[in-house]
Amino acid sequence: MSHLLLVPIHLDALHLKFGTGVAESMAAPNRLPYFSGKRDVNPDTVNLSESIVSQPFQNKNLHLKAGVHLHWSLPDALTQEIEDGKFPAVPNRWLVTRRLGEETEHWIVESDYLHSPSVDFQADSVTYPYADPEDPNLPAFRYLGRTLKLEDWKQQQSNDNSQRLERLTAIGYGEPTFAAFYPNCRSVFGFHDPDYADETALPEGLQYDVIGWYDNAEQNYLSEFLQDFQTSFKTDFPDEELTIDILMNNLQEELKWKFEWGDERFNPNSEAPQILCHSRLTFQPPKDYSGQPPLATANIRLAVANTGTEALSAYLADTIDQSQKAVIEEQLEALQFADDLESQQLDIGPKFQEIRHEAGFNAVTGHFLWKVRIETQTQPSPSDPSSLDPSSSNSTSSQTKFDIPSDIAAALDTLNQQQQRYDAALAEVDARRRQLFSDWYKYMVCAYPPEDSQDDYPDIDEVKYYIQQQGLEPLLEKARLTGRLDLDNPDSLPLTSGAENSLAFELAGLIDRLGRMIDAHNQALQDKYNALDETEKEKTTQPPSYRLELVSGPRYWEPKEPVVLMEGDAVAASQRHGEDGRLSEDGLLECKMIADRTIQSLVAEDFRSVFDTIDQLAPQGEQEKIGFSLWTAQPWNPILLEWLVEVFPVAEGGNKTSANRKYSEDFLTQNYALDTKDIDLSPKPRQSVVTDAAADRIKTDQDSNIYSGSS
Repeated sequence: MSHLLLVPIHLDALHLKFGTGVAESMAAPNRLPYFSGKRDVNPDTVNLSESIVSQPFQNKNLHLKAGVHLHWSLPDALTQEIEDGKFPAVPNRWLVTRRLGEETEHWIVESDYLHSPSVDFQADSVTYPYADPEDPNLPAFRYLGRTLKLEDWKQQQSNDNSQRLERLTAIGYGEPTFAAFYPNCRSVFGFHDPDYADETALPEGLQYDVIGWYDNAEQNYLSEFLQDFQTSFKTDFPDEELTIDILMNNLQEELKWKFEWGDERFNPNSEAPQILCHSRLTFQPPKDYSGQPPLATANIRLAVANTGTEALSAYLADTIDQSQKAVIEEQLEALQFADDLESQQLDIGPKFQEIRHEAGFNAVTGHFLWKVRIETQTQPSPSDPSSLDPSSSNSTSSQTKFDIPSDIAAALDTLNQQQQRYDAALAEVDARRRQLFSDWYKYMVCAYPPEDSQDDYPDIDEVKYYIQQQGLEPLLEKARLTGRLDLDNPDSLPLTSGAENSLAFELAGLIDRLGRMIDAHNQALQDKYNALDETEKEKTTQPPSYRLELVSGPRYWEPKEPVVLMEGDAVAASQRHGEDGRLSEDGLLECKMIADRTIQSLVAEDFRSVFDTIDQLAPQGEQEKIGFSLWTAQPWNPILLEWLVEVFPVAEGGNKTSANRKYSEDFLTQNYALDTKDIDLSPKPRQSVVTDAAADRIKTDQDSNIYSGSS
């Protein structure tokens, strides 16, 4: 018996009386150079990612046509990572139905449809990175998604051999905002209705229904979930029977969906219900509706700090009392560290400053260290109560005297010195690789310089020669002399480590040598113990067993990224994502099971039975319900923050004007001071007769660096 599961989703509509320029998609792979089969396209474009990614503050590169633009979200369960970077497949067929009075229109959106590589620019489709497996000479992108009338789509089903994506997910080609940002997916998870454009008034009662399903039933996420859960359940509980209650409890925990399966006894061979996403949007525009695009008119308050708690404390302190802002800010932040300060009896003030300072940094793993440790003396035994007592000297090695021969200690010191040289060499190899990539980037820019600026860039042959001589060859030689050692599993000695004259080869030899020395020492201690008679053994504990162990060395600290806190209606979180269970007390999304139905039977009847079910589920009056929305104003769902920062480098002792592009040795002490009671560097005041505020600032270079991006 086949079942369908109605899963409600969120639907938004943007009404444009006139075409409007908006922010473009996050990436446009059609801008890269390629051969169309007839001619070279974009031959003067540099083949770098910056040529295709959207640039901040360039918010008019995409033209949306007049009319109604629909954009539906996916269920939260289909936007979460399953494992190891894998995301669930999502519905790739969508029925869009428009109703106004007795008039009804139907369209089908094929989200996974790949247009032929020979087609020209498709204004109503998005570009999608795609390497053709059969012809690598084709362009490395395709136009994705198309819309057909329902009748035309039905007629094409019998002889449609078009190419399609094998698996469509919420992140598309790997872009986290693919399904959430309309310009990314307007032909995949969106629909454009051009009928309500120009001066046409937006009629009250206009209604859109969106229904989505899987064209390939094997990709139905419930089927995949059921198969994986059955397999894991049999492995973990081989003697237990899988019941419908166990399955539903796990499904609610993982997917956050709630519905009645309908079967009293679970049949492992039964098919999982087919997911059928649905949403309904009804227009009720106000009488003074002007059709203008949404604008963020609300005031936004900002707070900038080193950490999130600092930013929140700064905002609240400014709100409570600006005259006592500094004091209130410290008091509020002290509340965040109450657990850490609770045990402090002395120097609470300095300890608070220390904890606050440490919170602004991230710990970074340093180099590795080798150490010799004592393993557990005896195995815990129920017959020996002392072995179960943590305070007993016989239970662990905590009370055992640590005593190793001087030759082992010297070998351990030699090993750690070699490990330090090896770690430093690996860091240099990594730095050289980064520099090689940077030089290659500059080579590409020189090969494709901006228009009217060829004279400002070096000759590409000279750049290529420089990269080979100063970049690639030294890198290869350094990598050869360093070698590679697998330190993830140091027990699997001897380790393969490359060339015999490499640091890794020498390090592997020292590891092997020290390991054998420790084994010999352990054996000597055991032989000495075994030589004792029974009376002496009773008076003597088992000898300790020593083991060579690899541990992390002292950590480095790097400052955290600055935090910007924003407050205001314009930056309120959208209910489109992560809010599926907001209307239920248990936080679960209420779904509806439909029995004795298949996707094929719904298509044959133009989904009439589904619409009848949706009509029954529709809320009454002003009741709010997931999957049903009332359109009263243009939507405003902030999802991206574009930022730009201008940085003025410190001039004194900087690397901008030096001949070797290096900082002076006294750069820090020349510009900053660390006072006795301070925990942060403080800028040194400039020596000047000028008495204005500028005299106390560090001297900066007049030329600034611009950094921009999006969050």
